[in-house]
Amino acid sequence: MFNFCFPKWLSNYKKLIKKSAKTGLNVGNNQHYDEVIKLLSVSVTDDDNIEQFQDQDLVPHIVLIALKTNSKHDRYIPVLEIIAGLSNAEEEVADTFIDENIHYMLTT
Repeated sequence: MFNFCFPKWLSNYKKLIKKSAKTGLNVGNNQHYDEVIKLLSVSVTDDDNIEQFQDQDLVPHIVLIALKTNSKHDRYIPVLEIIAGLSNAEEEVADTFIDENIHYMLTT
């Protein structure tokens, strides 16, 4: 899934988010993509999956999704779980999230 499905799904989700941002809207709940995020959130508890996540360069996708997420979205807790799982595994990834002001999503 990390080689084909997750990169494609997250890329498509990122496009949807960017398209919505151009119109001034924030992407609301989306059953398909919210389920993808939930699946990712349980996947980043395994070292091999975390390595694949990084090898596929999926962190920038999560950054954008996180910045366009608030506590009213179904994806909110799973996104936080992804951030926590990746950050706890790799200090460099934690720094990426800090550099991208992910903590901002917790205050909005």
